[in-house]
Amino acid sequence: MDSHNSHDSQQQTIVESEHYNSTMSFQSPIELKHSGPGIASFIISLVSLLGYIAIVAIAGALIGPYLEPNGNGFIGSPSREMVTNLGTLGIVVIVFLLSNLIGVILGIIGAALKNRKKVFAIIGLIMNSIVLVVLIAFFVISIISATTIT
Repeated sequence: MDSHNSHDSQQQTIVESEHYNSTMSFQSPIELKHSGPGIASFIISLVSLLGYIAIVAIAGALIGPYLEPNGNGFIGSPSREMVTNLGTLGIVVIVFLLSNLIGVILGIIGAALKNRKKVFAIIGLIMNSIVLVVLIAFFVISIISATTIT
């Protein structure tokens, strides 16, 4: 009987040690940080999208007074100030396009970093790429249509 109690206490000790080992060997998952270049790419894409929206609104406000009420074209020749302002908007569009290109590069870098979350890098890469492709296609279509109209 004494050996039976000894055997029970050994089993209890083994069970307790297994419980202790199982609770001590549990490791919490590693918490990954977001990649800095990925966050920068995402922010660049948001800022540029808002910038493009503002540019379209400003260009519409600049051209609006020169359009005929029935929509058939311009009332008269645009002022020098309006042409200068539209030129400035064109330069701002080019700056935003360059920032989108930088955003694509940062998105690629952020997605390539190891031990970092890639969510913002991928979203920024996709958004910047889409904006670049759409605007480049818009410019190509505009140039083709401008050269074919005589």
